[in-house]
This record gives sequence, structure tokens and C-alpha cells, in this order.
Amino acid sequence: MNNNYFYKYFSTKKDYPNLNKLFNIQAQLDNTNTSEAIIDAIEESKDLFIEKAKISVKYSFYNLDKINADNIIVSDNTASSYILTGNLLPLILKDCHQVILYMLTLNGYDEIIEECDDDILLSFFCDAWGSAYAESADSYFIETIRSEYKKNNLYMTISHNPGQHLFPLKNQQTFFEALNPADIGLTLTESCLMLPSKSISGIVGVSTNPHDTSKVSCDFCNMKNSCPTAYAHKSAVNLQT
Repeated sequence: MNNNYFYKYFSTKKDYPNLNKLFNIQAQLDNTNTSEAIIDAIEESKDLFIEKAKISVKYSFYNLDKINADNIIVSDNTASSYILTGNLLPLILKDCHQVILYMLTLNGYDEIIEECDDDILLSFFCDAWGSAYAESADSYFIETIRSEYKKNNLYMTISHNPGQHLFPLKNQQTFFEALNPADIGLTLTESCLMLPSKSISGIVGVSTNPHDTSKVSCDFCNMKNSCPTAYAHKSAVNLQT
């Protein structure tokens, strides 16, 4: 088993750039003509996350051994190999020598939702904050690693997540096999959904050549024109832990 796992932990106690924007998109709010009751519920739901949630990330580095037409093969420091399927990965990773696999989860989310289960409005806003925190932290994690690599003249691709366009959700099983994320509280259902539900897994390529990071995975998705959160987290960088 891979013995080179790494961890990062992010706080929910500070407002992250783009966090409120993501929340407004998820909650379908435009901040106009918002009632006092709505404002109170928004503040109360956010306070629950500040008090009871945290963000955990587990990740590791893998050699990119082979790129095929519809899959890639990677290996860890013990020479264990993993196959990730999808037609987009070979395109994104075509000049990379290494990949980073990572899993991020919002610890405490399910407990928060259970606590406010009898309050429909509060539950709705908690769900929106959960998505906003997870997506903001995902963007921050990628930018943090990108900055570290750039100091060594290495460059990263955009990230891509199982379940997105041309990257089948069944790849979650390979992520769990490679990263074994039970120690950050993550489990996988038979239908390949992660629990807690506000969790993200992803892959990023590493190369000696600069990559166009102005694109995001939304650019490659056939649902980009109908997805309510398409491009919403594109500028969510420079978060403070």
C-alpha cells in the first residue's frame, strides 16, 4: 500500500473568496428584496458550519506510466498500478509525467443537516453552504499545490473529477483503492457516491511544460450551458486557512 499520503486541513471559520458567490448560486439568491427571516436563516446556517465543520484533504503523487486512448495507468511508490478510464484524461494529461489524486470532504456536514432536519429553510441553506465550502476548498487546494510546484518549475493541469464529462463516476472506486480515505471520514456507496455527500475527488497532471489553466473542467462538459454552477468557482483562489 502507498505509504506517502499527505493531508491538508482548512478552516470554515473565515470567509473564503468566492464562498458567498457560490452560496448565492446554490441557494438561487440575488441579494435583492431578501426578507429578514431569510437573512436570519442564512446567518444561522453559516454559523453552524463555522462552529461544527472542517475541511479535510488526503492526496498523493503517482507516476503516469501509460496513456491509452480511453484510459491512463498510474503507479504509486510501491509500484501498485491503477487504471483510470475516460476519454478526456489522455487529452488533458498528454505531456505529463506525474498525477496527483486527491479526495476532499466537509467533515460535520451530515451531522449539521441532521440537526436542522425539522427546519426546511435552514436545511436548504445548510445544503447550499455545504456545496459552497466544498467547492471553495477544492479550488484553494489546487491553487496551493500549484504554487508549491511552480517554485520548482513544474506546472499543473486543471483538475478533473469523476462523474464529470468523459470521466465515468465508477472511477471513484479506483480513487478509494489508491487513497484509502477512511481516515478523513470518507466512505463510498455501492452506487459510487461519496459520504459525507459534500465531498470531492479529483486528478491533476504535473508537467515540466506550462499548461493553459484558464480553462476549467466545465469547458469540456456537455452540460456547461445548463448547469447552474458551471464556472462558478473558476476564480476561487487565495483562500486563507
